[in-house]
Amino acid sequence: MAETAMANPKLLDRSTAKPATRESIERSLAFVLAEVPVESGATHPAEELIRRALEDSREAAIEALRRLAGGVERPALRADVITCIGRLPMDALAGESLALVAEALRSDNVEVRDAAVRALEIWNTPDAKRALREHHEEEP
Repeated sequence: MAETAMANPKLLDRSTAKPATRESIERSLAFVLAEVPVESGATHPAEELIRRALEDSREAAIEALRRLAGGVERPALRADVITCIGRLPMDALAGESLALVAEALRSDNVEVRDAAVRALEIWNTPDAKRALREHHEEEP
């Protein structure tokens, strides 16, 4: 794991008694995603941060991902978060994954929409296929 993934050692350290907060999870993910480019075919340190956060403090992690994946003021960050969510099993976010990615399909930003399409293609479930079929993009 890259050194930058240690943005919040407490999030990764299971020995701490206090669970991570939504704010600390958001900060850690935003930091790692800003420091390490998300590349196709390569595992990203944020993926492990997300997994650990979900194990450590599920509700806080889901809320942090909701906020980051819905962040319209930072589309590059939003696209990276959607990409990382798409690399997790679809049920990893307790039913939230599909809703977050389907919302990203409606983004004005092509990078965010592309990340959403890739996530749905990776999942390849009936629900993901339905979301792709129902998605209609206007031609410029």
